[in-house]
Amino acid sequence: MDLPDITLDFWTILFLVAGAQACFFSILILLLNKEKGKGRIYLGAFLFLFGYMLIFNFCYWTNYLYRFPVLLHSISPLNYVFGPLLLLYFDKQRKEPRLQTYWYLHFIPIILVFLHMSPFYLSDGASKLQMISGEMPFPKGLLPRIFGALYSPIVFGSYMILYFFWKIRLYLKIRSEDILSEKSAELILIRRRWFLVLLSLYAAFMFSYLVYYVISGKEFFTIAYDYAITAIMTVSIYSLAYLGIKRNFIFSGELHRKVFTKDKYANSTLSSGAAESIVLKADNIMKEEKLFLQNDLKLFDLANRMAISPHHLSQVINEQHGKSFNQYINEYRIREAQSLLSKPENREEHIIQIAYQVGFNNKSTFNQAFKKVMGLTPSQYRKEVFAESLNNP
Repeated sequence: MDLPDITLDFWTILFLVAGAQACFFSILILLLNKEKGKGRIYLGAFLFLFGYMLIFNFCYWTNYLYRFPVLLHSISPLNYVFGPLLLLYFDKQRKEPRLQTYWYLHFIPIILVFLHMSPFYLSDGASKLQMISGEMPFPKGLLPRIFGALYSPIVFGSYMILYFFWKIRLYLKIRSEDILSEKSAELILIRRRWFLVLLSLYAAFMFSYLVYYVISGKEFFTIAYDYAITAIMTVSIYSLAYLGIKRNFIFSGELHRKVFTKDKYANSTLSSGAAESIVLKADNIMKEEKLFLQNDLKLFDLANRMAISPHHLSQVINEQHGKSFNQYINEYRIREAQSLLSKPENREEHIIQIAYQVGFNNKSTFNQAFKKVMGLTPSQYRKEVFAESLNNP
């Protein structure tokens, strides 16, 4: 067959450079991230494979793909790799990762795609070109015909969405674990926003990736749409790469306010030593006097009790704990509720009674606050506690 001419333009060259840089960034993440066992391999692999996908697209757009037929259909399995890689990265950030032992199970669809297409992959270059041009039929898949559904945008689109919601569920579990851990409030805030940023970037990447498959066969679809969608994906991945490389710097706290927070107290005259003293005093009062049990407790009330201005109290809670006054009080209430819900003598106690005891005014607000902190409702939490006590007498 006659090979089409090579066509280069500004955008294709730009995406080639972006692909090469994504591969380079992946190597930097592996080399610069000194936190062993923190999932950097998953993040690095995610970026490397995305870089390869951009390089493949460059070859497709410019017709270089016909000069290197070994690359034909080589990105088909990648539809099933991005979701699992980021999920396993999230899991690795937990105190006790649950998915690492059987990590390979998440990549079974990728293996199935390779096996099914192996007759094509094992064909010589000339035969592949004839198959692509229609001069020669594609070989029969190695696996039963039903596995051809793995190439359906509906199937791998559902797969990506499933992993997205799985990551959200895992994020909620991580957040609950952090609340119960001995980590500092600042580190908990950084970790929480770190995962939210990763989820947002993955959502943008997934959305643009799936939109391509939805509109690529339409009459209005042009190469400009392809470029635009790829540009959105590239911005998401560049952001992910930057944050991945800067992870140690961010988690050290040095980039905390620059990357994740806006310092609205920049003009405050309160010294760091005074702020630490105030927040320590507030924490002691909460633990010893349990003022949070008062359902009408206000910022002004606690500030009066401590003989300081409400503005300074709000500032130190925001800066030292990374939360608002209401969040600060509610988390004490939730911890108290956990204690009450875990006691056998309260097993039959109505949830609303527990809510009143810890300072909430109604069950709805209590349920919302409890689920926001713990990732599950009070009744679900109580069931899990007593189920564990039965399994571990």
